[in-house]
Amino acid sequence: MKLRWGRIEWFVLVLFLLNGLLLLPGMQSFRFVIRAAPYLASLAAFVWRKRGGQLPLAPGVVAMQVVLMVLALSLLHPRTQAMAGIAQVIFQFAIICPAFWAADFAGSDQRLVRLLMLIFVCNAIGSAVGILQIYWPDHFLPTAFSATAGADWVSSMTFIAPDGRVLMRPPGLSDLPGGAANAASIAAVLGFAFGSLRSTPLWLRAVCLGSAATGIATLYLTQVRSLALMTLFGMLMLVMLAMRKGRLWNRAWIAGAGAVLIAGSFVWAVSVGGQNVRDRFLNMGNQGVMSSYETSRGWFWKYTFGEALTAYPFGAGLGRWGMMDNYFADKSRHDAPTLWAEIQLTGWLYDGGVPMWAAYGTGLLLSMFFILRMATSHAYGEALQLAAALIFCINLNVIGASFTGPSFNTTMGMAYWMLTAVLYGAARKAAA
Repeated sequence: MKLRWGRIEWFVLVLFLLNGLLLLPGMQSFRFVIRAAPYLASLAAFVWRKRGGQLPLAPGVVAMQVVLMVLALSLLHPRTQAMAGIAQVIFQFAIICPAFWAADFAGSDQRLVRLLMLIFVCNAIGSAVGILQIYWPDHFLPTAFSATAGADWVSSMTFIAPDGRVLMRPPGLSDLPGGAANAASIAAVLGFAFGSLRSTPLWLRAVCLGSAATGIATLYLTQVRSLALMTLFGMLMLVMLAMRKGRLWNRAWIAGAGAVLIAGSFVWAVSVGGQNVRDRFLNMGNQGVMSSYETSRGWFWKYTFGEALTAYPFGAGLGRWGMMDNYFADKSRHDAPTLWAEIQLTGWLYDGGVPMWAAYGTGLLLSMFFILRMATSHAYGEALQLAAALIFCINLNVIGASFTGPSFNTTMGMAYWMLTAVLYGAARKAAA
């Protein structure tokens, strides 16, 4: 049966590839339009969603409706920046709204697996560009980095290679140093998964595992340790799922392939990036994961659960942090100055306080529990089980990234809710 190509596939291309235009000369003038396009596409898909016979909402989506209500009520906060606050509500709705329309475009389980393969290809391209930016920076780095990133910060994202060159943490298909990390992580997990399947032709296995190795190496070179850990955990989960149902030889092959990919890619990355890359990850092992996090992002946790929580238990008013503040806030309002959020929990606290934490946290827990149940259930076919396992790993990366940055205020958040919804839609149709 021939699988049709529809809106959900085009949305994936916009979501994962469009930012690559920022690598081209002169495109910084159109940065706002390029960056806004995925969010506008999400809103357009909601407006033009199927009207009749809609599926019930996926697990966790009702909690996201509560999130939107909290945001709407936060508009009444006396320190809300009016224009920026309205923009923030629309922005957050654009991120969440694939949960309301994507299930109706899920189609069959085969189409869902093909969608994940498309996501793999898009992110493999992004991670491969990251490697090219290390070897040939003059040809593949953006001609200009984002104007929102200060020169001092951009300079701090460089490191010295063994041959003495000053290298930039690869931005991939973005204009921000280290931006290749997300694509590299997804490419690593999906490449490992598709390359480990017995049904995958030998030549395609080589391509998938090669892309996984490239993804892991790129991830090391971006030096984003939280995503590296989430990627390792995702690959470990895939091995554990294989052990539940695979033959002994297949289990050993998958586990061995994963170990070779992780170790081999590290040797590759260190040979290119040198001592800085090596120490970045080996010191985490020597100091311990929690101690390493404490020295890098720990201050933001202490601030969030201390000073910020005390000052803003019910939010600080909308439109006071992030890109909506940058583009739309009234800077003359001294009673509502710009706030800084380095991690997602801080941003949610600013936007809606403890109620925002409770609502969003509930949505994430319910959705992830549903996906994990699908990945381990024998009530559905192998295709749906595989898709659920991969979606769990991708979504886990988004959650992991929220501990080092506001990932649910980016296209990563849209990908989270899109994948949750399409899995739910495919499961409902398979059970019908």
